[in-house]
Amino acid sequence: SHLPEHIQFTSIDDEVIDVNNNGDQYIISTKGEQKIVADKIVLATGNDAPEDPKIPNTDFLKSSRYHSNPWNAISIQDVPEAKNVLIIGTGLTMADVVLGLLENNFNGKIIALSPHGFKILPHRKHYPQRLILDELAPPYDLQTVFKLFYKYVRQAKINGQSGETVVDAVRSKTQEIWQHLSLREKKRFMTHLRHMWGVARHRLPADIHKKIQSLIQHQHLEVVAGKIDNITVDSDGVKAEITLRHTHQKLNLIVDRVINCTGPQTDIRKQKSNLYRNLLEKKLIASDEMNLGIHATADGRIINTDGTISNRMFTLGSLLKGKLWESTAIPELRVQAYRTALLLLEEVNKTQSKDLING
Repeated sequence: SHLPEHIQFTSIDDEVIDVNNNGDQYIISTKGEQKIVADKIVLATGNDAPEDPKIPNTDFLKSSRYHSNPWNAISIQDVPEAKNVLIIGTGLTMADVVLGLLENNFNGKIIALSPHGFKILPHRKHYPQRLILDELAPPYDLQTVFKLFYKYVRQAKINGQSGETVVDAVRSKTQEIWQHLSLREKKRFMTHLRHMWGVARHRLPADIHKKIQSLIQHQHLEVVAGKIDNITVDSDGVKAEITLRHTHQKLNLIVDRVINCTGPQTDIRKQKSNLYRNLLEKKLIASDEMNLGIHATADGRIINTDGTISNRMFTLGSLLKGKLWESTAIPELRVQAYRTALLLLEEVNKTQSKDLING
């Protein structure tokens, strides 16, 4: 649809590397040496590349055989003759990469490794266990919520359904519950429950799940539970040294390529972005208390390092994960986008209101 005539929209193909606060305005600097003046800024940069594996041989991280960004098309290209590919991570990104490799005529074996080796669940036809919503009420604490959660998981299984139906049922309450939890409870969740929650929450479409299962059954894909001790390169190829989770046995894999699918790096202090490094240095932003994104209010107003709430700099999406937890999918993002638009117009609306009163 066409924008109204009084609204100008410009898309610039360049990378923002710095922002300076110049009184009531921001001066934005780009990699292409452009300078842009703005009254307000929305940080909506989405997901950062995954964190590199912590291995003694850091030289491997610079190797052409290692792909740190699975969303870069080059990670799945030019591998038709490869014998083995190691994927670090067993979530939805792993499934995307596996399908991408097949589309690029890869016919070797794929090994997917993660600490727990959880297999991805499919979306199934079901009715969410909405009765749990009748019992969910603030004040929320982790122990009470999960006692209630497991009660309805058991009930779902009695009814011949799976436990993820309960995760779906509480989707509308997830942000509210997260904001009520103490910092200690949030950290307990991240340590003990995050992986299981992620498996239930992030599932594959049934037809894609069927393809992945077929690859496993025909031994084209193997899901392994374990951790990487080191990765080196010699004349045989890339050697990944792995300790298996359950037996603690050592496994040496010889592969041609390693693709990092461990999920986005959420700690802005560790991201490789020049923009975030500069914003942190200038104290225009800070990491949230869980180090999952930017310190901000629930509606996306960035909280300055002195504790004041900005009315000129905003964020949304994955950068609000620490504040909202559920902040990466379309149902939540469209609400945030609408809310951010209202915040951007707030100053204009105030001016119009004053004009009406004075008029």
